Formats: sequence, C-alpha cells, structure tokens
Amino acid sequence: MSNPKLRFDGRVAVVTGSGGGLGRCYALLLASRGAKVVVNDVGTTVTGQSQNFATGSRPADLVVAEIRKAGGTAAANYDSVTEGEKIIEFAVKQFGGIDILINNAGILRDVSFRNINEAQWRDVIDVHVNGAMRCAKAAWKYMEKQQYGRIVNASSASGIYGSFGQANYSTAKAGIIGLTSTLSNEGKKRNIFTNAVAPIAGTRMTETVWSKDLVDMMRPEYVAGFVCYLCSEACTGTGDIYEVGANWAGKLRWERTAGCMLPIGHTLEDIHANWAKYGDFTNAVHPKDTLDSYQMVFDMFEEKYKVKSTAEAPTSKASPSSVTLSKAASSLKCAPILSSIVAQIAGPNGAAIAEKASFVYRVDILSAKGAQPVSFTLNLKSSPPTANEGAPAKFDACFTMLDEDFIAIMTRKLNHQVAFMQGRMKIKGNMRAATKFTPSLFAPPSKL
Repeated sequence: MSNPKLRFDGRVAVVTGSGGGLGRCYALLLASRGAKVVVNDVGTTVTGQSQNFATGSRPADLVVAEIRKAGGTAAANYDSVTEGEKIIEFAVKQFGGIDILINNAGILRDVSFRNINEAQWRDVIDVHVNGAMRCAKAAWKYMEKQQYGRIVNASSASGIYGSFGQANYSTAKAGIIGLTSTLSNEGKKRNIFTNAVAPIAGTRMTETVWSKDLVDMMRPEYVAGFVCYLCSEACTGTGDIYEVGANWAGKLRWERTAGCMLPIGHTLEDIHANWAKYGDFTNAVHPKDTLDSYQMVFDMFEEKYKVKSTAEAPTSKASPSSVTLSKAASSLKCAPILSSIVAQIAGPNGAAIAEKASFVYRVDILSAKGAQPVSFTLNLKSSPPTANEGAPAKFDACFTMLDEDFIAIMTRKLNHQVAFMQGRMKIKGNMRAATKFTPSLFAPPSKL
C-alpha cells in the first residue's frame, strides 16, 4: 500500500531548469505522484546562449506535454531564475501556492582560472547562487505562512571537491551548500526543510567533461527518486548534503581533526614542529553547527589552560515559585518571560536546567538604548539553583540586550547566535559558559 506521505496530491512544485536532463526527471516523477508542477526552463544552451523554437516546442512545453499526456497537471514557465520572483508568482497564479522548490537550473562557463574574465565569473554565480536565492526568497513567505515547505538545492561534486577549469562553477556550487545550511537553520522550526544534492548523472552539463559512454550509463532517472523523496512529507531531514547517482545515495558530513592547541606566545617554529598534528584524523570530531564547532574549541582552551569559573557557588535558599518584580522590572515587556524563567529554575526541572549550564549568569535588560539596565542573577551553580532580581557580585557570563530583543530571542523569533553576531546581544565573561546558556534550556513562554 502506498504511503500517502510519499505522494504530492494538492502540492505545488516548481522545478527550475526542468526542460531536460535531471530537472525533467524530477518534474515527471513529482507529477506522476500528484503534484501540480511548474516546469521552468529558459530554453538556452548549456552555456546560456539563446535558441529559437517554434511555438509550443520549447523544452518546457515538451515536458509539460509529457506530463499532461500521462494524466498529470503542469504549466510551462520561461523566466530566468535571476528573476526568481516571477517564477514563484507564476506558480501561485497558476496553481494557488508553492510547496516544493527544486533549484536545479544552471549554466557553465568552463575556463581555466588564469583565463577567466569577469563576465564568465559573474554569469555563473548569478544563475546558480543568486538564482537559487531569489527563487527561495520569493517562495519563503508562502512557506512560512503555511508552515510547510520543501526545498532541494542542486550542488555538485565540483562544489565539494573542486574541479579544474571550473573555478566559477565550483564556487557557485559551494555557495549553494552554505545557503542550504542557513535556510535549514532558519526554516526548520516552521516545517520548511532544505537539503542539497550533488547529482552524479549524465546530462548536457556533464557531457562537457564525461565520455559519451559514461553519460549514457549514469542516467538522470537514477537520481530523481531520491530527490523527490527529499520533497515529500515523509522526509524529516534538513540541512543535509547528499551525493546521488546510479541508484545510490550517500550523506556527507563535516569532519575535523582533534588538532593541536599550542601555548600562548607560540612561534611559527612551534607550528611547524606540530604540523602533522593539525592533519591527524585519528580522533576526528564532527561539528554539527557553528555553536558546536566553537564549543569544542572553548572546551579545549579551558582544559589546556585550566580556566576556572570566576563565580562562587554559595548555598542558597530555593527561588520562590513566583517572584515579585520591582517597578522597573515590572514595566519591561519581557516581565512575564522573566517570571517564567524564575519559576522554571525553582520548579521540578530546575536541577535538569542547571545540569546543562552549571554557571552563574547575569542578564541585563534595557527598556531602551541608553537606559539603566534591570539586572537578574541566574545561579545555576548553586544547589538548588536560584534566580532573582539584582546583579551578582561575580558571574561567569553576562548578557546585555534590549527588552524587545530578549523577547524575540526567548520566543525563538530571533536566533541567539544571530543576535550576538549582529551586536543585539552583548556578551562578556567566559565564552564557554555563555554558549551553554540558550533559549532551549527553558520552555517557550505561552504568551506575553
């Protein structure tokens, strides 16, 4: 019996560059399983040159005809992905929405790096990277509103490993991986899942570097099933990169050596003497995200230099289950969140919270820029952990931010890492302690 989550009835899919090759196979398979498909293709050569076609005979028209002949629903679109908003609006006008986006369109301008010119570089970046961004950006608002979306971006082995004579293409396809990771981070809480594939298939683009026998053997149909699975409700993975071809698929991950941390004041000679350690994968690690990556370094630094907490852990009476805030604290818009945090630390989950971040934190909230901060102490080091209004004598990490930004962070509308990088959340003290204190420690506030 067919799994309904592996069908696409009622779903609207846009497949860019689907007038032939991989894109055509994606469009045909999605349509065969119930999707309404926008077959997008500008009808150019693989190098982006214009071609003349009789009415109804453009590549997108021919694929639409195939779909309709098989009983499916499809519409042809000829806009360039560099104007991605036109493609998405076409889908919305034709079929009432957008649920699935496969960013497959691409061109080549193969040339050695020594001989590449500005136009050859710019054109490839514009189609692959900016095109994928513009299509995704236009679709994003619809996916956010409906709390559902599936995006698959086409990367390449060239973007992962590099390829001679393809500096422009390799750079573009590597950029697609970064775009995929960030869209995954921003979209997953809204049920928008984004993944990337590096297809291994015989197409017009691989004809430029593969033999005819190899192109004929590695059929694009052998990739389509996996890509369409990534577009389904059944797929819950996001932010992943897969190499796919010949009815095979494999997931990639980042791997980093344990590395080598040298003493403060080390010299270039010290680096040279330890060079082999930087490349020794014997005890390799696999960072999952930027926070995980940084945390590993913070932990090693703390261990190497025996960094100790600056805050003591006095034995304290438990926090009250409810707290009476001062007039200044009560006037903050985030007052209900602060009260909730105090209650959670004092409640039955307080020990579990403290176990994940056993430090003393100071949180300074400003009602407006330049205003006097309202301070809170969260002592997750004491037993039992406590929380109260007022600044601690000593702390491990201090967070300072505006009232509105604190609300956005705690309600998961603003990523805390983004807030830090944008300067909206200031941090001082022990960075290892700071990275342990995240909104996920606490249950999301039900209302303000």
